[in-house]
Amino acid sequence: MSILNDMSAFVALIAGGTKGIGLATALEFARHGAHCVITHKWDSTDKDELRRQFDATGGMQPLIVQADVKNDEDTDALLDQIKAYHNKVDAFVSAAAFAQIVDKVENYSRRDFLNSIEYTTWPLVEYPRRIRKVFGKYPRYVIGISSSGPNQYCSNYDMVAGCKAALEAIGRYMAYRLIQEPVNVNVVRARYVRTESLRATAGDGFEPYVDARAPDLFIDKGDVGSAVFGLCTGLMDAVNGQIIMVDQGTEFYDGVSMLFDRNAHRSSARR
Repeated sequence: MSILNDMSAFVALIAGGTKGIGLATALEFARHGAHCVITHKWDSTDKDELRRQFDATGGMQPLIVQADVKNDEDTDALLDQIKAYHNKVDAFVSAAAFAQIVDKVENYSRRDFLNSIEYTTWPLVEYPRRIRKVFGKYPRYVIGISSSGPNQYCSNYDMVAGCKAALEAIGRYMAYRLIQEPVNVNVVRARYVRTESLRATAGDGFEPYVDARAPDLFIDKGDVGSAVFGLCTGLMDAVNGQIIMVDQGTEFYDGVSMLFDRNAHRSSARR
């Protein structure tokens, strides 16, 4: 890939960048020589293992910061730490997410939903605003991480889907509001990805169930990270205010007809 932006001077801030899709995104930036700042909420991250993964990319070690995306004081302290090393933030990726898991309407809670919005949706707005306050300009690229949940049913995903739908809507409006700024705001949707979040939401039995029937429905988290990185290379600056689906085409054929078709082929093969 020929890259227009100078990644040796590029600074990427990935909230929720120590696990799952956030980490895969950070590793992709590091692989191309960018400076990465990755955050986590709880001090349970194995930093030695993280550093080994970044070493394997051949890139620079990240700045790892414990910062709760919901806490404004944590955000300000994070940006002060970044400013001690860099004079800008080129890309902000909002990969942190937290939402109540429910399996019936009786479990819906207004308090939990609002709390989930603050963790999953609001950082897409608040972080760029605070970055502008500290560094004098918005990040050149603002990217939120979503899922197929707003468009189709996912097990126990009610609250998460609501937060992701809000993330996608606010991302589009931000792109419009910032049209006069040198800022691109996009949201990348990911299909089923093998992460702790998926297991926590759908349960431990979900992955083996899908593996036994349609394992190709799972998307490699590295592919999602590559899509996010691609939006920040300078080659896709005409893409703004978009919801970009990373699914290897699976959303088209995931369904009863696909399962029937595959079962029919298996039955024929056994004859």
